[in-house]
Amino acid sequence: MKIYLINICAAITLCLAALTSCNTDAEGTIYDINGEELAFASTQMNVEVTAADNGIIRVPVYRGNTSTESTANIRG
Repeated sequence: MKIYLINICAAITLCLAALTSCNTDAEGTIYDINGEELAFASTQMNVEVTAADNGIIRVPVYRGNTSTESTANIRG
């Protein structure tokens, strides 16, 4: 009976640990642009721009609403 209780406690502990979120993405400033919340995926980004890019740099962001397409102009 003692081993059974130990196994049950271990299983419950393992399930709780598996359900605990370890997500650290987008922890930082959340910007509200046109009613949509956006956050940068990283505080630093190293990109090499070529002529084929036509002056466009794609910056990964996290969005609060993914049901529609969104555009955010970033000026640096």
